[in-house]
Parts: sequence; structure tokens; C-alpha cells
Amino acid sequence: MIDYEIGSFGEAKLTVEKKGQKREITCFGKITMIDKKMIWFTDNENYPYLVERKNFQFTPGTFEPNRKA
Repeated sequence: MIDYEIGSFGEAKLTVEKKGQKREITCFGKITMIDKKMIWFTDNENYPYLVERKNFQFTPGTFEPNRKA
């Protein structure tokens, strides 16, 4: 099992199911909470996702705010 850390920022690939249909979402954000079977991920637009660990893939990265040229 992969160990994740609360507060880690990066790219997440989530598989979510709504009304019987599955879809994959890719977004950037941080891990907010970790449970034995679930992970709470909040994306950059402050939208929370509660995802089962088996449906969560995470690639750590660094946050670079938008800069004006």
C-alpha cells in the first residue's frame, strides 16, 4: 500500500462514480485528510473529493502560483 501525507500537493487521478457511471478525473490540489480506506483530496478550486484509496493515484509536485510576465 502506498503511504500518502496530509498536505502533499500534486496531480491526482480519481475514479468517481455518479448515478452508476464511472469517470476518471485528473486535477491538481492537496491531500486534506487520510483514512484507512478513504482519502479526502481538495483541488485548486477548493472542490473536495472523498475517494477510496483503490481509486486514487497521486503524483507529488510543487505549487507554482501564476506569475505575470
